[in-house]
Amino acid sequence: MPQAAQRWTARLTGRAILLAAVVVLLVVSLAYPLQRYLAQQASIDRLATENLAAQQRVEDLRGQVDQLDDPAFIETQAQSRLQYVMPGDLLYVIDDSGQAQAVADQGEPAPEKGELAWFESLLDSIRTADSGG
Repeated sequence: MPQAAQRWTARLTGRAILLAAVVVLLVVSLAYPLQRYLAQQASIDRLATENLAAQQRVEDLRGQVDQLDDPAFIETQAQSRLQYVMPGDLLYVIDDSGQAQAVADQGEPAPEKGELAWFESLLDSIRTADSGG
């Protein structure tokens, strides 16, 4: 029996070596494509995440456009950011001393009865200089 056992071991070893070589060949031949596949899947996941973030940014910007189309929002922003005052509202100006002063007239300054517009004053000055008096 020792010879039969030795033959069986020799055949098994030869088959095992052949099987191991086939397995190693398969692993080597599949390693690179598998690595590329996994890298591409990671890239696809990253791009999908970036795409979702970009879509969210687009939605936020569309919301801002909708806000800017609303006249009430524009009015509110003009009042808060630029300190614009609607006609009839009372404007208070606080100076460095911390005291509030009401600004009486907030519209276009109308010339007083005795006051001339700047261009009329200029024309009067030219007429006076031209007449020599």
